[in-house]
Amino acid sequence: MKPFVQNAPNKRFRLGVGGRWSAHDLEVLLSSILGPSGWRVRTRNDQSNSGPLLNPQTSTTVPESCGMIEIVALGDGLGLLGACLDDEELDAIVISPLSKSSSMEESRLVRRHLARFIRQLKPGGATIFAADDPASEIFSAIRLDCKRLGYGLESGQAAFRIDQCDRPEPMHARTFRLVSPNGDADWPMAPEMNDSWQMALAALATVDALGLTSVTNAIHTLIDCLNRSAISPMMNLQPVA
Repeated sequence: MKPFVQNAPNKRFRLGVGGRWSAHDLEVLLSSILGPSGWRVRTRNDQSNSGPLLNPQTSTTVPESCGMIEIVALGDGLGLLGACLDDEELDAIVISPLSKSSSMEESRLVRRHLARFIRQLKPGGATIFAADDPASEIFSAIRLDCKRLGYGLESGQAAFRIDQCDRPEPMHARTFRLVSPNGDADWPMAPEMNDSWQMALAALATVDALGLTSVTNAIHTLIDCLNRSAISPMMNLQPVA
């Protein structure tokens, strides 16, 4: 099992978010997961073109000695703008599902735009991709010297996924399990195939890839936050039957 980094005073990770996902939404999820273990998560100010400035409006009350995860929007090469510089190294990149790029030309532009950021990954970094989406999965093969972690709700190849199980008679109730490389956990909510649920799985994959906290702790913290916090409406929760 991979060791994880705790409360490292000078440890900083730079996480790129490519495609159509909001960097701020990923920040909310990662802050919810990592806040209890003492990490700060900040999204870079999208207005900045002069270097890695952090947005002071997204703050968390944490000890001064904790490490930092800086989230950098990479854009999609179409309408969404990015904030990453050409010479910056990235510790990991999260690629959203990309199949909503409707035309072949748009798909080509998105791939060409994001491929250059994959090449900015540090050796031993991580590509976190949508295993359900071929247009996202293609990026996992660009840097074979980096980790490759898929997320999804349908693909059995996803490292992080939610599987549905049906209990036998007489209950006939649905149950769900979150499957991960470092263990499974009961998942008390029925997910839909939407961006919010896939982003939650991508956030867990990010935590695992960077070794920020144990996957077990991350799963339990996320489930607790989904049950009681402001991120619940974002997930469009459904009760388990």
